[in-house]
Parts: sequence; C-alpha cells; structure tokens
Amino acid sequence: MLSLSKIIALYSAGFLISLTPCVFPLIPVTIGVINMSFKPDEKKTPLKLFYYSAIYTLGILVMFVLLGLIGVAFGRVIEGYLQHYATKLIFGNMFILFGLVYFGMINFPNFDLNSRFKPDSIFKLFLFGAATSLALGPCSGPALTAVLADVAQTKSYLVGAYSLLIYGAGLSTIMLLSASFSGILAFVKKSRGNWMTYVKYAIGLLLIISGEYYIVEAGKQMAFL
Repeated sequence: MLSLSKIIALYSAGFLISLTPCVFPLIPVTIGVINMSFKPDEKKTPLKLFYYSAIYTLGILVMFVLLGLIGVAFGRVIEGYLQHYATKLIFGNMFILFGLVYFGMINFPNFDLNSRFKPDSIFKLFLFGAATSLALGPCSGPALTAVLADVAQTKSYLVGAYSLLIYGAGLSTIMLLSASFSGILAFVKKSRGNWMTYVKYAIGLLLIISGEYYIVEAGKQMAFL
C-alpha cells in the first residue's frame, strides 16, 4: 500500500489544486448546484446540506477512482517500456510541459459543464459531481495527468484506485465543507487574492522539478548504452 508520506503528498496536491485561481472560483458554482438539488418546499437544514454535498463529492471521488484504475491498466499494457529511458524522457518532458501550464506559458484546454442540466435528483447530483471531476479546468488537468502518469508505474489496481481517491479527496475537501457550512462560504468569498497565483506557481515549479528528475534518470541510463 501507500506510505504515509505518499498519502500526505497526494492529499496535499489535491488540496493545493483546489486553491488555484481556476478551481477556487468553482466553489460558489458547486454551492449553487447543491442548492438547485433542493425541492421548492424542502427545508435546507445543515444535515441536508451536508448529505447533498456528500453525494456530489462522492460522484467526484468515484470518477477519480475509475481514472486511477484506467491509469494502472494503461501502465500494465506498456509495463515493459516504463523503465526505458525513452519513456522517462517522455514523462519528464510531459511534467515540464504541465509545469509551464501553471506559469501561464501554455494554454490547457478547458471543459464547461452543461448549464441546462439540473441536478433535481440524488442520481443526477451524483452524475453532476462525476462530470465536475472531468471539468475542473486547466489547473486540475495537468496535475491530474501527472498523478496518472505516476500511478501507471505502480502496476497495482488497488494502489492506483487508492491514490486517486486520496487526490480527489484533497481536491474536493473545500467544496464539500463550503457547500455544507455557510461560514466557510463567507471565508471563501473573502479569500480571493494573489496568494492563489503563488500556489499555482508553486505547483508548476514542483512539476518542472519532477520532470527534470525523470530526464536526469533517463540521461543516466543513456550514459551506460
């Protein structure tokens, strides 16, 4: 299984991604989605808010677990090539590319949710959460792809699913709490500032450093050819 340091790193990565400028503003949208789930005559109690928020978050987590399983399946297909220097060069350059996305040097494709879709049932709310996990925007995409690339090398479906579950939990923590408790929503509205940009740059720097590590490792292998 995963070490404690790996668990903390995955959760922290997801949590930090949720603080970046292109994910953080989605929190009020998430709260709006939760409110749309209530029927006109339904009372919005704290317990109900938490329940609907948990269903929405569950949709996000299930989708991340599925992505983890897909990542491991892909890793098993190319198992014989994962330790090859060419694969490390590809991963290294890919991590650096994603790091540059966080510095605003490269644009990453964004995906918009269909605003006509109304989560007026528990199942639809669950599906909306699952769709949100695929539509979190340019800040989550590069980091998620980097995590999947790392998961692909584990060759363990359990580790892959668990890794993405922890990452997704970190990413959705603020969404869950903000939708459940109005006090946190007030804090969210007051907390927008330049610090989110610095978080984004820090994540970009970590990705670039990881990319350099893969490239150095590939260079060591090539030196012995």
